Amino acid sequence: MEVFEDEEEELVAQGSDESKTVCALDNGDVDAAHDYYVSMHAMTGLHDYRIMRVTRNVRDKPMHILIDTGSTHNFLDLETTKRLGCKLDSTEPFPMTVANVNKMYSSFACKNFGWKMQGVPFTVDMMILPLGGCDVVLGVQWLVILGDINWNFHQLKMEFHVGGKKISIRGMQPSSVKVMSKVEMHKILNKPTQIAMMHVGVFQRRVTFHATTIQGLYFSLEGDPDPSRQLIVVRDLLTEFSDLFEERKALPPRREHDHNITLKPDTSPINVWPYRYPTLQKNEIE
Repeated sequence: MEVFEDEEEELVAQGSDESKTVCALDNGDVDAAHDYYVSMHAMTGLHDYRIMRVTRNVRDKPMHILIDTGSTHNFLDLETTKRLGCKLDSTEPFPMTVANVNKMYSSFACKNFGWKMQGVPFTVDMMILPLGGCDVVLGVQWLVILGDINWNFHQLKMEFHVGGKKISIRGMQPSSVKVMSKVEMHKILNKPTQIAMMHVGVFQRRVTFHATTIQGLYFSLEGDPDPSRQLIVVRDLLTEFSDLFEERKALPPRREHDHNITLKPDTSPINVWPYRYPTLQKNEIE
């Protein structure tokens, strides 16, 4: 069980400190018959009005937690499990849908993953995915056990009661683009998760490509997680299509339809002053 340390500036507790209520989710074994969805925001770090992002520390390491109404279940990032040394249990491979488009398969889960919010322990089962946009996703699977929730998406404030204790969570406000110094940039480079958030503007138009990349990286969790086997498959693929990587020694061969600009015989080289065209024609050329 992993325990999140409390941070006063982000999670504000109200009520008795003597409460020892444990909020556990009895979700049993993973059932492949269920529909599993994970939002694109969890994969890319894009901001949305349906999510709330908070930062916590686990073993003195910052973690980005996404409370996401667009994801059906709870997910834990693959790289995060390695950093924390979490024990993974093998399960029957089950499919899940990313942003209602791409299909991914997972064969691992982390049982009884735990953390604390203002002294109240929570324990849930996590499915393992290479998230990329955050470390932990708390989806509807976690939200349903909280009962009545007072949630202000504009102020990014969430309140609920567990065992008679009021818990108030404040999310991180999305930051705007700003110019930073070289020293600040070096500090951010040491925090990969924050770097993913910095590139939101760059990846907005490449969501499909990013999802495909994630799907490719996830092959290591399908069936046989042996890295050496993956390398053999890649090597055989490169050998089979080695001609695609050869350096060109001549022009491409003639095709069935070659598009040429045919000039009259003995035509002199074209010599026209630049921009000596009518305005409409010049705009079309440019």
